[in-house]
Amino acid sequence: LPPSAPSAWLQMVRTYAEIQALLDGRGETPSASAIASLVPEGPLLLILILGSTNDAAGKPDGDVALRARLAVDLYRRACAAGRAALVLPSGGVAPGFSFNPTERPHWECVAAALEDAGLPAAALLRPGLPALHTVEEALLCRTLASHYSSRAGCGELQLLVLTSCFHAPRTRHLFGLCFG
Repeated sequence: LPPSAPSAWLQMVRTYAEIQALLDGRGETPSASAIASLVPEGPLLLILILGSTNDAAGKPDGDVALRARLAVDLYRRACAAGRAALVLPSGGVAPGFSFNPTERPHWECVAAALEDAGLPAAALLRPGLPALHTVEEALLCRTLASHYSSRAGCGELQLLVLTSCFHAPRTRHLFGLCFG
C-alpha cells in the first residue's frame, strides 16, 4: 500500500447486527444516512465476509448465512447507488482444523452461501482468502487490496468487513493495525 493511503482503505468494520439495525431503520441514524455510510463514495467497495464454521458436509453455520444475506443486500445497494462492488469470502482449511472439517477451503463454503443468497457470480472475488484466523484475514486482505488496487488503478479502494458482535473488537483492532 502507498505509505500515505493505508488508513483510508479500511472503511469500517461492522457487525451484522449493526448493519441489520441500520438497514431496518433501528440504528441511531436514519436508515437513508446509515445506508449511505455503509456504501461510501469511491471507485470500489470491497465487502469482506470473515470466516466462521461449517459442518463436515461443507454447510456454513448461521453466522455465515446471515453475513451472506447482508453482503448481498449491501452489494445490491452499492450497485443501485452506482458503485462498483465486489464480495470477498474468507476461510481456509488445515488438517485437524475444527472450524472446517472438510478438505476444501472454508471460503468456498462461504461463496456457496453468497450465491445461494443471490449474489451474482461476477460479484464474487475468487479465490477467497485462505485464512485460518483473524490475523491471517487482516494480513491477506491487506496484501490482496494492495495488489488489486495497483492492478485496477483504483487507489481509493474501500473495505467493509462483516463479522459477528463478539468478534468485532478484535477485528477492528487487527484490521486497524494492518491498514492503519
